[in-house]
Amino acid sequence: MKLLRFINYFIILIAFSFVSFWSAVFYLGNRHTYEILKEDLISNFLVRFLGFWILSLLSALGLYILNWLIKATSRVKMEKNYPLKISKISFIITSFGALLGTIVFFSN
Repeated sequence: MKLLRFINYFIILIAFSFVSFWSAVFYLGNRHTYEILKEDLISNFLVRFLGFWILSLLSALGLYILNWLIKATSRVKMEKNYPLKISKISFIITSFGALLGTIVFFSN
């Protein structure tokens, strides 16, 4: 169980880093369109954050499915609600990463 927890938290760390990095730097426009995005900051901030929030949701769902499969197919002793618990933790942490990355994106 300790190895599974370590793997789960390592996956959460990778997902946090991925979501934070891409929400901070990913942009397909040029400098002029970036300045236009900053003019209507609130709505563009929310749209960008929600887009990467969905990525956080997908990563938490993937972690839930992984833990559910491990629980269903192996003899690892884990709590009944452990897959849901770890996916909630993942969702909260990666959502925070999406928020931080979006703040960094618009603060430049």
